[in-house]
Amino acid sequence: MRFFTMHLAGSVASLAGVQYDAAPSVLPVPTRSMIIGMLGGAMGWSYRDHALLQELQDELDLGFVVHNAGTVIWDFQTTDMTKPHMVGAIWTLDADGSLGVFKRAGGGKSRDTADRPLTCGIDITAVVGVERDPERLLATLRRPVFPVTLGRRGMFPTDPIAGETLDVGSVAEGVELVASRRPGSRWTPVSVAGPGIHRTVPGGRDWGTRRHGGSDTYAVA
Repeated sequence: MRFFTMHLAGSVASLAGVQYDAAPSVLPVPTRSMIIGMLGGAMGWSYRDHALLQELQDELDLGFVVHNAGTVIWDFQTTDMTKPHMVGAIWTLDADGSLGVFKRAGGGKSRDTADRPLTCGIDITAVVGVERDPERLLATLRRPVFPVTLGRRGMFPTDPIAGETLDVGSVAEGVELVASRRPGSRWTPVSVAGPGIHRTVPGGRDWGTRRHGGSDTYAVA
């Protein structure tokens, strides 16, 4: 596996998580599906390129250094409830960290509005591990086919997203290296939660059905 960085800094970003009683939660770091969406957009892939997106997501290893967590404000979003992916099962994350599903409310009225959290002033470095050539991914981030934004259209980064390759042996080593250069809270991936502070965030996406699922657990220091 080879490693590189992405710099996620902007005046406003969308880091919305799962919904509780129709109110979305706010994520402290991006999901892997958001990172895949950014890389896929830079490569010129569309939502129809299911296999390409899924292959990249399945090989991805991910960690973060949060230099500035930002400030959360609230906006609203209008949703088209008639789309096919708005009907059926949806994943949820309970307070104890267990995953569950319930039926989506789509298929009835054509439009609905919902509150959406916006995170202002974020500054996060993502450490990304991939099996493919990271230089190609960095090159596409520097000259993307589609605009690369921070979670939603129009939320453009204030700094270049493309970072650098890292001469490290793991994401954990990359997180420590980045934090030694620019301090911040360190989010290191763990496969089994042990002692210390751990945070779980939603994971990836089934790009064929466009449904989210799974979770990632990080040790936070």
